[in-house]
Parts: sequence; structure tokens; C-alpha cells
Amino acid sequence: MNDLIVPIIIIILSLFSIISCGFLIYIYGSFRELRNDQFTIVLQIIVFNLIFDFILFGDSIGYLFLRNTTFQLSEKPVICYTQSFFIVYCVLSSTLWTSIIIHSLFHSLKESEGNQYMQSYYPGLGYGIPLLISIMYVLFVKKTNYY
Repeated sequence: MNDLIVPIIIIILSLFSIISCGFLIYIYGSFRELRNDQFTIVLQIIVFNLIFDFILFGDSIGYLFLRNTTFQLSEKPVICYTQSFFIVYCVLSSTLWTSIIIHSLFHSLKESEGNQYMQSYYPGLGYGIPLLISIMYVLFVKKTNYY
């Protein structure tokens, strides 16, 4: 019974987070006034958190159903590599988009208008750098057979 406490707590918290992220995405889609640059950047963080919460939710549900079976995750390394890729990618993307928000706020406070030149680099920074790091991480883990 003690091994069920953590997965159940993760399921409950992930479910609350999934509902909250879904609600924020619904609000973003419902109100045109919110579709500005700042909230679009915040939406990127929400999407990556939603993906991460789905992974945690799925892991916990999978643990509850597979804990008494002979299924070994080490026999299916593709699942481990895919899962680790998305976890690393979502966390890094969320962190980088938070840094982008800070940078955008700094420039909007420092200057009267936003820096359009830097905004063209935001998607490359927010998606590209985490993608490269995640690929390198998975290749490193696969090469060292750490899983």
C-alpha cells in the first residue's frame, strides 16, 4: 500500500494541473484581447507544462496497472528514451520561455516599444535550444546504456 501513495498523489496533482492548463488554453482561445505577444509567450509555457503533466499522469497510471505484472520497462528502451526526451524537452522549453518572458519584460520596461528584432529569435531560442539539448541527452543516455 505504501508504494501506491506517491503515484496516487501524482495522479491527483497532474489532473488538477491538466485541468488548469486546459482552462487557460480555453481562455486564450475565447478572448481575442489576450492574443498579444506577452500572453502568447506565456501560452508556450502552459503547453509545455501540459505535455509534462500528461507524461507524469501516464507514468503514474501505468505504474498502478503494471506494478503486479512481469512487464519490465528496461525491456522496452524506446519507451524510456522517448519519455526522457519529452521530459527533458518540456522542462527546458518551459525554463527558456520563462527566460524569454523576463527578457521581453525587461525590454518593454526599458524601452517604450517592444524589440521586434529580438522577438524574431524567440521561437528559435524557445524551441531550438531545448530540442538540441534533449537530442544530445537521449543520445548520451543511449550510448552509455544508463537506462
